[in-house]
Amino acid sequence: TVTARYQNFAAFGAHVDEAGLAALLADPRVRTVEPTRMAELHDVQGLALMKGAAPRTSYPGANMTIAILDSGVDYNHPMLGGGGFPNAKVVSGIDTSLTGDADPIPVCSAHGTACARITSGNITTVCDYNGGIAPDTRIAAVKVFPNNSGTTTFEDVAEGMDWCVTNMNLVPAH
Repeated sequence: TVTARYQNFAAFGAHVDEAGLAALLADPRVRTVEPTRMAELHDVQGLALMKGAAPRTSYPGANMTIAILDSGVDYNHPMLGGGGFPNAKVVSGIDTSLTGDADPIPVCSAHGTACARITSGNITTVCDYNGGIAPDTRIAAVKVFPNNSGTTTFEDVAEGMDWCVTNMNLVPAH
C-alpha cells in the first residue's frame, strides 16, 4: 500500500508484506529499500549554543525564506508576524502531517515556533529571548509532525521537503 508519493524525488513510501518486499528488491529500477524511520523533537537553547548573535548583524537574511519543517509555526506569535496567515513574517506553509488540513499552526508543541524564532524572530528582548539569528528572513511553515505528537515518519518529512521544492518560487522576492 503506497503511503507517500513525491513530485520531486524518485522515491515513495509504502507498507509492504514479505512478497512485496521481495518484488521491490528484485526490481532492477529500485536502487534501495529502507525501513520507515521516526523523527523526534528535541529542544535546545539555539542562539547561545550556535553563537548566532554576532553574525546576524552581517547576515540578517534579507530577501530569503527559510523553510521550517517541524511541528508547525504559530504565525500569531508577536515575533513571527503577529497574526493571520500568511503574514509579513510567515509568508507560506502547509501541513503535510496526518492532521488532514493545510494549516501549519501547531497544536500542543511549540518546537517549530521556537525554531522559527531562533532563525527568523524579530530582534527584541523578552525575558531570555533577544531575537533570531537572521531576523530579516521570512518563513515557510511546513508542519510535518501531527498534532499532539513528538514523532513523525520520514515520509511526512520528505513530503514537506517535496512541497518546498515545488513551491520554492511561491514568494518571488525571496
